[in-house]
Amino acid sequence: WQATGGSKANQGSGQPAGPSAEEIYAGQVSDAYNPALSALDEWAKSLGTEQTSRLGNVGTTAIEGEQAIAGQKKEGEEFITGQKDDLSQNLSSALSDAVRYYNALRQQKQALYGGASSTGQAVGELAQQAFLKAQGQLQSTAGQGFQAIQEQGTKLKNYIADKTSQLFQWKREAEQQIRDNFTASINQINTQKGMVEANKTNAKLQALQQAQQQAQTIMQADQSFKQQLGAWAVQQAQTAAQRGFSPQEIASIYNQMISQNLQGFTGQRVSSPSAIAQAKLRAGQGGSTEDELRRQGLIT
Repeated sequence: WQATGGSKANQGSGQPAGPSAEEIYAGQVSDAYNPALSALDEWAKSLGTEQTSRLGNVGTTAIEGEQAIAGQKKEGEEFITGQKDDLSQNLSSALSDAVRYYNALRQQKQALYGGASSTGQAVGELAQQAFLKAQGQLQSTAGQGFQAIQEQGTKLKNYIADKTSQLFQWKREAEQQIRDNFTASINQINTQKGMVEANKTNAKLQALQQAQQQAQTIMQADQSFKQQLGAWAVQQAQTAAQRGFSPQEIASIYNQMISQNLQGFTGQRVSSPSAIAQAKLRAGQGGSTEDELRRQGLIT
């Protein structure tokens, strides 16, 4: 046989049940680990803000670099244009001087030798040859100058293209480095969050196991107390009745004692063990023991 009955202490009291031990332990574990998780979240948020700021700084620096390159390009182009203008003016001036010199020789030859003189013709031919030679030399020198200026323009173009390419490459690498650092930091944060969550889960599991162990200990202690109480009641009743009870009578007394014990927790009336003993004594003096116990409401 086995004693039956029993309920929670606050059953039937009309009061709402409080948090369980598992809920209390889980709340304590969350309170212990949540600050670390919040700190990691704040760190991730600050990293996002910092990344935006650094990318903005890179963009600003790149724009300033583009403006500087554009300034160098403009300055170089203006210098080359100036050289072209100067060379053109020098060539024009030199050619004008050559023409004036040739015209002066012709006039001098005309004055000295006249137009029909063979000597005058010879001098004129020499003057013309000298003019053509000077003109060729001036044009050749000017051509070389224009070629050098053109080469300077090509160098300037290549220089600007190289500087622009370097600037864009620096911008891409700087932005990628910032993103890589951000990703690495976020991965580190996620790893730490995973460790914290794992520790939190383990702590909750340990707390749950602890609560279950405590509940099991309490249940075992309560069961032991009920069994001791029931055995004491049976012993008292048998002593009062001066006889041994049947298994049915013993089970009935156990059930009655357990029920009375639980009623005590709910504030209801509880019969004392002495009341059972007195009922047993009266039943032993005359009449049926079970009938007297049932009449007293001590067994069912």
